Amino acid sequence: MNIEERLERLEDIEAINQLIARYAQAVDHNGDPALVAPLFTEDAEWHCEGIGHWETREGIIRDIRPNCTTFMPWAIHYMTQPNVEVGAGGLSATSNHYLWELGKVTPEAGGATRDTWIGGWYDSQLRKEGGAWKFARIDLTLKLFSPADSPSWETRIAPCVGGRKSLRIRKMPGRRRKMADGQGVGGVSGVWRAGRKSLRIRPGKGRELAGSGDFRGVSGVLKGL
Repeated sequence: MNIEERLERLEDIEAINQLIARYAQAVDHNGDPALVAPLFTEDAEWHCEGIGHWETREGIIRDIRPNCTTFMPWAIHYMTQPNVEVGAGGLSATSNHYLWELGKVTPEAGGATRDTWIGGWYDSQLRKEGGAWKFARIDLTLKLFSPADSPSWETRIAPCVGGRKSLRIRKMPGRRRKMADGQGVGGVSGVWRAGRKSLRIRPGKGRELAGSGDFRGVSGVLKGL
């Protein structure tokens, strides 16, 4: 690249970082439509498993508002560690940045909001339209969504405790759950959370899960063991 191309690339990266900052301001202002609208292309998409999938600029404006008011009426987003790649031609780009957030979340059953820690990362696709960068798609991956007063983190993605094997949790009747270990997995201990109940992993070749309280049937995979 010549000096002009290198300078334009740096300007594009800075403009995208400013776009990310304006996104944080928009959602922290309860998804104000006047702040959200300029951020997205007309055919944009927003996706987060467990939160929602919204399509088109108008759909995002419509659906992000209740998420930033009824579900989470107060929040502060910290956007960190941006990694921006501008495509050839300077009209498209991808970005990845981390999210650290504190919010007041309304319980599903209603009642007072609960202070909640939220963490994860955004993967975004962007396009330059009329000289301005906009989001064409945002994918948010939540790694942490846990009440701030919880004695241990309630993670959306099971924490890695070493090794590359996995343990599969079998859905079985009764209070005690048996767990089949991946071949070659050594002894392990820890907590796997589902909702507000917890299951403790006991060491030993044949794993068992002891449910706390009136814990019902469960299934899933504990990765990274």
